[in-house]
Amino acid sequence: MIDVHCHIDLLENSQEIIDEAKRRGMKAIIVSVADPEELGSAMALRNANKDFVYVCAGFHPNHVNDYDEDEIDEYIEQLRGSRFDIAGIGEIGLDYFWTKDDESRLKQKILFEKFIEFAIEIELPVVVHIRDAFDDALEVLARYKIPNVVLHCFSGSETHLKQALERGYYISFATNMYYTKKHPRLAALTPMKQMLLETDSPWLDPDTPNIPNEEKGKRNRPWNIEKSSEVIADVKKIKKEDVIQKAEENAKHVFRI
Repeated sequence: MIDVHCHIDLLENSQEIIDEAKRRGMKAIIVSVADPEELGSAMALRNANKDFVYVCAGFHPNHVNDYDEDEIDEYIEQLRGSRFDIAGIGEIGLDYFWTKDDESRLKQKILFEKFIEFAIEIELPVVVHIRDAFDDALEVLARYKIPNVVLHCFSGSETHLKQALERGYYISFATNMYYTKKHPRLAALTPMKQMLLETDSPWLDPDTPNIPNEEKGKRNRPWNIEKSSEVIADVKKIKKEDVIQKAEENAKHVFRI
C-alpha cells in the first residue's frame, strides 16, 4: 500500500506512525507540504526514513496572503536546491471555498501558474488541490503540458472527472470514500490505470466522519487507504488486493519511487 498524500509531519508522533505503517506492510508514504514552514519537518522525516517516506512540496492556495512575492521566490529556490529529494510539486491549486474575494482568487491563480511552470522546469508531477474551483483549475491546467497531473482528494462532478480522465490525469481518492455516496460513484467511473489512493491524514478519518471535534477529526492514519480500497473493490466488482496493487503501481510510476 502507498499513501500518496498525507500530512503526518504535523503530528508530534509522526515517527511512531511511520514505524506502525512499516509494521503493517505499507510500501511508502508521501508527505505533502502545503506551507513553506512545513518543509523542514517533512524533509527530516524523509531523511530518517529513506526509501519509505517521500515528499511532495507545494503551496496551498489558502496561504496566498500569508507570504509576499520575495518569500515565495525564496521558497521555490529552496525546492530547486532539494530537487532530487522531492517527488512532486504540490499541493498547489485553487480553493474558492475559503477564499471569496476576487483579489485573493486572482493571486491564487498567479501562484498556481507559477508553481506549475516550476514543476515543468524541473520535470516533476504536480499534485493539485481544488475546492469549489474546478472550472477555473482545469482551465489553467489545460494551458500546460505537465509530466503528470494528480488531482488530490478528488471531489469534482462527473463532468469534471470525465475531462480530467480524457486528459490523462490521475485521480486520487481519499478516505472520505468510506463514508460518502458521491466518491464511490466517482471511483466506479475511474479506470484503475488512472487511480491513486490517499488518506490526507490526519484528516478525513473514515471511522469518525464529519465530527466537528478537532481531536476526533484528526485521527486518520496512512494505512486506512485499505478501507478505501474495500469500497472501490466493491463498486468495481474486483478484489481489494487488485485495487491496492494497481494504485501502488500507479504511484510508483507517477512519483518515480
